[in-house]
Amino acid sequence: MIFGAIRKFSTIDYPGKLACVLGTKGCNMHCHWCHNYDLVSFEFSPECQIITEPEVMDFLTDRAGFIEGVVISGGEPTLHKDLPDFCGTVKSLGFAVKLDTNGTNPAMLEALVQEQLIDYVAMDIKTDFQSYPAITKNEFHPEKIKQSIDLLLNGPLPYEFRTTCVKPFVDKTRIEKIGQLIQGADHLFLQKFDHTHVSNQDYAGNRDAGFDEAEMADLRLRVQPYVVECRIR
Repeated sequence: MIFGAIRKFSTIDYPGKLACVLGTKGCNMHCHWCHNYDLVSFEFSPECQIITEPEVMDFLTDRAGFIEGVVISGGEPTLHKDLPDFCGTVKSLGFAVKLDTNGTNPAMLEALVQEQLIDYVAMDIKTDFQSYPAITKNEFHPEKIKQSIDLLLNGPLPYEFRTTCVKPFVDKTRIEKIGQLIQGADHLFLQKFDHTHVSNQDYAGNRDAGFDEAEMADLRLRVQPYVVECRIR
């Protein structure tokens, strides 16, 4: 695999583990608030960092015994057919593997789970299904996201669902619909919108697209009945 970004040390991206974060190139969604907008395109621009798999393996080998986990993020990692082979290689070095995904490729997610190639999954729930088409330029298949949700709810792996709270894609009504989609989930994290590092000009620097502390607390109270734990991040 070839990556477009690497964060060499992170204490927040893999719960309970010191990890590095790898960003794959290419995504099938174009969220207006995306903070990894340089990874959305499958193409490598002259300004984009190119990190090869051998370079990643050299880095991990040098840090064995220090870094505990590897987070594979993006972009959308499950769009890459060589992801299972890469995960297997990373696990063979003794690292735990966390996958960040938007849930649009349940077949890949199921294969990774069944073959025990990943150890933790963080899945984004962007909004309610009626509002998804507004944030992607590609055809939207709600049944695929529902399959991924059910796979995590009924599967063996620890997981979390995440929703970045951005107006108008999240509001009092939509947050309850999100709760209904993932009803019974162990963990849901409501993430604050960061207006300082997004590509869409309607959202860059737009503080009004986010929620204040009181509003975030209200969203949490509305969705909490549907999940075991809901926290604001």
